Amino acid sequence: MITDRDNWLRSVLHAVSWRGCLVSVTLGLLVGLLRWLQNARHAPTNFLYSSLMICNLGALSVMLATLAAEQAVRRGAPPLRCYCAALTIASLFTAGAQYLLRDALHLYTAVSQPGVPLRIQHTQIIFVFFDVLSFGGLAMFAYRNKCTAQRILEEVRLTELRRIESERHLTETSLAAARAMVDPEILLEDLGRVRDLYLRAIPDAERELEAIIQKLNHAVRPGAPMFASGDPAS
Repeated sequence: MITDRDNWLRSVLHAVSWRGCLVSVTLGLLVGLLRWLQNARHAPTNFLYSSLMICNLGALSVMLATLAAEQAVRRGAPPLRCYCAALTIASLFTAGAQYLLRDALHLYTAVSQPGVPLRIQHTQIIFVFFDVLSFGGLAMFAYRNKCTAQRILEEVRLTELRRIESERHLTETSLAAARAMVDPEILLEDLGRVRDLYLRAIPDAERELEAIIQKLNHAVRPGAPMFASGDPAS
């Protein structure tokens, strides 16, 4: 049995795109290079790889957390609570995962490296947590604004489509009502009389024809009366 939780998870995975991953990785590379330039003088030799790994891990975590929060909001969850919780989870995950990965791969930073007391090395987790919290918060804010703007544009577009559809339906209804009010027999009799007037070259022919045209123009407006039985076009 598929639950709403399964649907939410599938929606999150479906929302992941190559473009989003590429943007996240690019931002992670830029922040990683910036951190390396700031600490290059006092950092160990493999600090560049460590910095890139941390920043890309954080960027991808924030991307997944943002998509998860957005899907939860679309299902009616409070936006502020969802995004704050998602950002906090992404920051905690990145802080813990980077520590384990760096320890397994022997990648060091300016703080967490051999010779530095262990209690000081552990502060790297706090630094990473707040880094992801700050940069990820800005990214989430920008993404949320983009989604809000797209949603407003979509609502405006749908409203305009509904208005056009309503006008089209009203026009079709008016034309149908006008056609329903036309008595074909009376109209044919009037046109035949006008034809006879033209054949006999009677001056009143043009006036009679103009009267019929005016009644036809008046009939296309909603509520306008059309030819009634016994109403000559005179």
